Amino acid sequence: MRPFSEARSRHFDTPRGSSRPDVANRKRYRGNSLIRRSLPRHAVCFFRPQGARVIRTFSSSLSGLLVAATVLSACSASTTSPSSATASAGPSAPAALTGTVWQLQSFKRSDSTSVPVPDPAKFTVQFTTDGKMSIRADCNRCSGSYSLTGTSFTANPAVACTRAACSSAPFDQDYVNALVDTTVVRLNGGTLECVSRRGTLVFAQ
Repeated sequence: MRPFSEARSRHFDTPRGSSRPDVANRKRYRGNSLIRRSLPRHAVCFFRPQGARVIRTFSSSLSGLLVAATVLSACSASTTSPSSATASAGPSAPAALTGTVWQLQSFKRSDSTSVPVPDPAKFTVQFTTDGKMSIRADCNRCSGSYSLTGTSFTANPAVACTRAACSSAPFDQDYVNALVDTTVVRLNGGTLECVSRRGTLVFAQ
């Protein structure tokens, strides 16, 4: 049976020639146990052979930050700026222009030649607040759309018209062409002027 001093010496790694245990080793073992008790439950500890330690702590707060960063990155990647902006509607036509049947009074061509109007009641135009216009050209009817910004007028060239042969031809077609080509409108009391490259149309209520 081995002496008690020898067994105790091997348990505490007592250096040769010394009767006292290695105090540094006892502190080391005691420190390791304290480290184990002080670490959070989610910490993982690895101890190397000679007392060195590697501690990897997976903090819940750090994980939360990583998740938040991932979500923000995904959101920013999925956010797309609109490929095309929606055009804002132009201002509505003035009340003086709409709700009235305008009858043609005169037609002066671009070369200052005045063309007599066969019958004002048969050459009319009517504008609505939603951008629609209705045209009467003698025995034919036309419908289309328009936009108005201030005095700047634009008619959609795709005007649908009937194709009846009227007695006023070719005046009826010249009238429709001049009206559709209008670029400027002027309201003066009960008078409406429509100016285009083809000439000037003057209407009255």
